[in-house]
Amino acid sequence: MLHDQHKIFELNVGAFIVDRLKCNNISVEWIENFLDSYDKISGHSSPPQLSIGVQILSGMVTHIAYDIATGKTFKQFPEFYYLSLK
Repeated sequence: MLHDQHKIFELNVGAFIVDRLKCNNISVEWIENFLDSYDKISGHSSPPQLSIGVQILSGMVTHIAYDIATGKTFKQFPEFYYLSLK
């Protein structure tokens, strides 16, 4: 179930990822638990691991940009990377 408010974009992305992982029979209980907890605090503060996650994400984006620039294969929407770039 996607939320309508743009300010909780993270929850929308999380819901999309959960739906896709469920289609591939991947256990998502821990992600659903996190999203429920995050939904309760998302209006008040960001989680402390967010800054670390941004650093990891920027490295992943750089890696994908390199793959694009060098003509290597990469996943395109609606496919996504989960825990690994390969």
